[in-house]
Amino acid sequence: LTMSRIFRPIRGNKPGKCDSRMKKDRKALEKIIKTVPGEMRSRFGEVCWSKSGERAHWWPAMIFDPRSFLQNKEVVELSKRNLGKRYLVFYFENQDAFAAVPDGWIMKWQEGVDKEYDKGRAVRNASQNRKQQFQQALDAARMAMLGEG
Repeated sequence: LTMSRIFRPIRGNKPGKCDSRMKKDRKALEKIIKTVPGEMRSRFGEVCWSKSGERAHWWPAMIFDPRSFLQNKEVVELSKRNLGKRYLVFYFENQDAFAAVPDGWIMKWQEGVDKEYDKGRAVRNASQNRKQQFQQALDAARMAMLGEG
C-alpha cells in the first residue's frame, strides 16, 4: 500500500507542478528536517490517533513525512512553518486532511484502542454519514499499518 493510494490530495494540488519548485521545496525541507529531533523524525509514517483541536474528537491519523507531498504546495508550506515544532498529521477519510498538531494531540494507536476509540466514541452521536466516514478511516488506518510491516 503506497502513500499515494492512502492520501488524497487537498485543494490546489495539480499534477505536473513545476519540477524546479519541487526541487527547491525538497532542498528546503531537507534542511529543516536535519534540525528536527530524532524522536519526531522516527515517527514519520506512524499510524496514530490525533485530534485537530482542544475539544475535537480523536480520529485515525498518520504522522507524515512532508517530503512525500512535494507536489502539494499547501502541505509544503504547512510543513515549513511547523516542522520540528508540531507533528504533521494526515487524518484518514477527512476533508481537512492535513494539520500540524502539538504532541498532546497525538496518541499511540494501541493507547487509543485501549481507550476504545476504535469503537466509535468520536462519532457516537454523529450522523450516519459521519459514522460511515469514521469506519472508513479506521479501515484505511488498519490498511496503512499492514503496509508498514
